[in-house]
Amino acid sequence: MNTSINRVIKLVGLFAMISLFVSACGSDGKNSPKDNGMGEFLPVEKAFMFKASRLDANTINAHWDIAEGYHLYKDKFEFALANGNYQISGIDMPKGKMIEDKVFGNKESYEGRIDVKISVKEMKPSPKTGMLTITTGYQGCSEKGLCYPPQSIQTEINLTGS
Repeated sequence: MNTSINRVIKLVGLFAMISLFVSACGSDGKNSPKDNGMGEFLPVEKAFMFKASRLDANTINAHWDIAEGYHLYKDKFEFALANGNYQISGIDMPKGKMIEDKVFGNKESYEGRIDVKISVKEMKPSPKTGMLTITTGYQGCSEKGLCYPPQSIQTEINLTGS
């Protein structure tokens, strides 16, 4: 009789572990496309893939590919130039989508992809004319509740195109 009870206890424990595993993977037993396939959150550089590039001699394009299930906040973007040879003369941000965020409340945000056009003007010529370093700040969250700390990336860009 004792061995029968031990078998039942082991089966119940095994069933509980399998149930926990299935629920961690998603209600359909498959890994959620919103995470890294292991039930964990994506690293920030994969959740929000960033690239800055020259559009023309006076415009920089800041581009993000945002992973499914993640979003960036419009009011958390910051742009600054590192040297005094150039100045930001305008920032063109597209309209975002209003969401009710668990952490920050009602916010305008972006999902999927975003392109921000940053207009710059040269203030004084320098030996490295055309070269500038832009510092880009942003912050986003996962729909599952993880909010990443504010991020800051420096990118050197040659506005002369050569």
